[in-house]
Amino acid sequence: MLTVAGISFGPLLVGFALNTILYGALVTSVLLYFSSFKSDGAWIRLLVSTLLFLCTADVILEYVFLNDTLIIHFGDQYALSRANWVFSLRAYFSLVVSVSISVIAHIICSTWHHGIFLQL
Repeated sequence: MLTVAGISFGPLLVGFALNTILYGALVTSVLLYFSSFKSDGAWIRLLVSTLLFLCTADVILEYVFLNDTLIIHFGDQYALSRANWVFSLRAYFSLVVSVSISVIAHIICSTWHHGIFLQL
């Protein structure tokens, strides 16, 4: 991010910390789901597992990007000013997860506006 003060990765680092905390809550919820709702259909269990996998990949990709940029290339201005393939791939993961959550909300609630509301 280019700001008046220059390139700043502080907000991205704070976002990663919040994302990791919410990921922990997601893992807890998924474990609770699998232990409580054993009679759910295979398709919903597969969907929950797929979303957990995508969120796990998202957290890992964000960590790899921040580790490469802020730790490995510490002090390197060129590394701060460019985005690598990991940063670009994260946008696609976010899109897939958001659309999947909207589809789940549509299946459960039978309306698209509930899924859009959940994304806000």
